[in-house]
Amino acid sequence: MKTVVLVSCVKQKRDAPCPAKSLYTSDWFRKARAYAESFGPSWYILSAQYGLLEPGKVIAPYEKALNRMNVGDRRAWSSKVISQMQAAVPAADRIVILAESATVNS
Repeated sequence: MKTVVLVSCVKQKRDAPCPAKSLYTSDWFRKARAYAESFGPSWYILSAQYGLLEPGKVIAPYEKALNRMNVGDRRAWSSKVISQMQAAVPAADRIVILAESATVNS
């Protein structure tokens, strides 16, 4: 069974471009990353700015947040992420989403 883990982005970030897995600096993200990595290499970051991110992709810091988007923008974001997932992980048997409650309730 192939498990893919999706970890949501967080507000706390480094000040300079770096791999996405190192950009987010909160304790919550570090714990979620460790959990995701325990499943193997099939994990991604859900970014409010970029959508679905491979952990090694170098990105610049940003301030966009899902809980500050209007309904139309969140729908557009979710459609983008679904398309990205269909291309990146078409054969996942199980998807685990790790997100803070503020993100889930947006």
